[in-house]
Amino acid sequence: EPPPPPSSSSSPPKEQEKEDQAKPPVPVSAPPPVPPNGTDKESDGGKGGAENQDVKEGGDQQPAPTNRNSSGQKLTVTVSDKPPPQRAHNSPLPREPSDVKIRRTMLTVMNTINVSDKAMESCLKKEEGYWNEQEEAFKKLLDRVYSGQKTLKDFAYLLKSQQKAALYAAKSFMLGGSWKAFGEEEGLGLKAVCITQHNLLNGVGEYFETIKEQMYEKPAAEALKCAKEIGVFAAKIKKETLKLQKALRYQRDLANKRWAQYKYACEKRHKCFEAEKTMRPSDDPYLAFEIYKREVVALHKQQASYNSVMGQMMAEFETREMTRARNLRSLMLGMVSTQKAFFEFASLSCQQAISKLTGVRLEEDLLRFRHSGGLLHNPHTADIKFEAKAMGLDFKGNRITGVREGSQAHVKGVKQGFRILEVNGRSAPAGHKDIAALLETLKKAGNPIHIKFGTKPAGMIFDRPPPNRKTQHIQIISNAECATVGDLSRMSKTMGFSSWTKMYCVITNSGIMHVMNSRDASTAHSSIQLHQSVIRLAPKIDQHAFEIEEATSGFFGSGTKIHTFRTKTENALVDWVVDIKKFLKTGKTEIKATK
Repeated sequence: EPPPPPSSSSSPPKEQEKEDQAKPPVPVSAPPPVPPNGTDKESDGGKGGAENQDVKEGGDQQPAPTNRNSSGQKLTVTVSDKPPPQRAHNSPLPREPSDVKIRRTMLTVMNTINVSDKAMESCLKKEEGYWNEQEEAFKKLLDRVYSGQKTLKDFAYLLKSQQKAALYAAKSFMLGGSWKAFGEEEGLGLKAVCITQHNLLNGVGEYFETIKEQMYEKPAAEALKCAKEIGVFAAKIKKETLKLQKALRYQRDLANKRWAQYKYACEKRHKCFEAEKTMRPSDDPYLAFEIYKREVVALHKQQASYNSVMGQMMAEFETREMTRARNLRSLMLGMVSTQKAFFEFASLSCQQAISKLTGVRLEEDLLRFRHSGGLLHNPHTADIKFEAKAMGLDFKGNRITGVREGSQAHVKGVKQGFRILEVNGRSAPAGHKDIAALLETLKKAGNPIHIKFGTKPAGMIFDRPPPNRKTQHIQIISNAECATVGDLSRMSKTMGFSSWTKMYCVITNSGIMHVMNSRDASTAHSSIQLHQSVIRLAPKIDQHAFEIEEATSGFFGSGTKIHTFRTKTENALVDWVVDIKKFLKTGKTEIKATK
């Protein structure tokens, strides 16, 4: 609890002033060296040696910023886990030289920076690994898009080449085995389509001019049109992704740069105190630290935006991939049907090709690609054994849409949203009708049925959030940098009239008082060097007012500047005066003379 406020007409006892003046100045010594692990070798229980020494000699905790609410009450947050010692109600406030306290605070800040640097190094390694993984996954995705475009272009090129070669002879219809390489980069489903076409053309020996347009020209034009659309999509996603990755890389480098600037500001402040020089307000590490904190928040926002955009891009890719597969299958089916109509001697081969083409499951092809290495992270599955009777499952496609209460599935823990991946060790069909028919067949056989479920359907690598930077050091450094924070009213004069404006004031452990327009402002409206100032009460201006007279120097010589503030309550006035006096050279409080 703060001591009872003194009356406006009282002044400090003369004995106390003589005793203060008789105290010798505390010598300034270099801070003890900090070991690599961020703690002192002479520490006990994991705390720094300098911190333990302060606790042993004075019993005081590390100074923490003092926040003030609207009623003027003081809210204090300490860095140490131990509660601060309670001060007696009538005991005088302890006086500790400001330079000693600032040196101790600077040592704490430097220790925290050393520890944070090691944590930052580990975090940066994780970030680098994460973004390398993202780039590899996107490269694989882009290769898939280009391979699909290449398949369509090759298809159109082969059709045109076949049309030209068919004019000479049926033996040149295979173009020297070019069809054998068609579709080599596709999945199993579309590759089976390509192989079927190759086998069918082995039995074709005649060419009819009447089917030239239907068999060659129209499919080739549609394939080129689809390939062009895929090329536009590929260029779009490549441009957007590279732009996002470039912006994220810039923001990451900017956050690291701001952190380095804050460390440099701390070192510069340490050198100023060692040389007993006055530090400029703009060089206060608190301002550099606020800029670093803002850049970290901006980095997190950009990472969240990246995840959202990449998720949308993946959904659009899957839609386009299915459309491309359907178009390619449709073109092949149309060409095969045309061949069947005009090649009577190859009717049997054509019928077999159509049966194989219609039996290809394109959904399985795409699902297999989704489960390929590098596109899924931490897949979660569950193997469940069912008896050959009703299971109580409702599903659409391979996704579980409902589980009947009391059924086998409900008892064994199957939940809505699971996906059926395998049945008795084999990949499950993609359609719900095919899955239902397969389960009915297995139940009639009377043997147990083993089903492998995917418990987490949204497992794409682009859905995984990036690792966020640790922010524990931000709170520690905020508490170490600020000595007192709160709201004060500042007096300003315009045209001979005085007015009061509410301001947010911060007294840093550098001995500088920053006056800001609001709590969220990152730059100060004005800054006061408390080491070069004198404080005095101003009861004639307002009963809760005080003035700070700051010594200034400039091009035209030295002078003084007076800053006038007031609080809402008398207790708040006492608290602010006591906190400001800790950083003054004289430590005296005067009462403004009546004019």
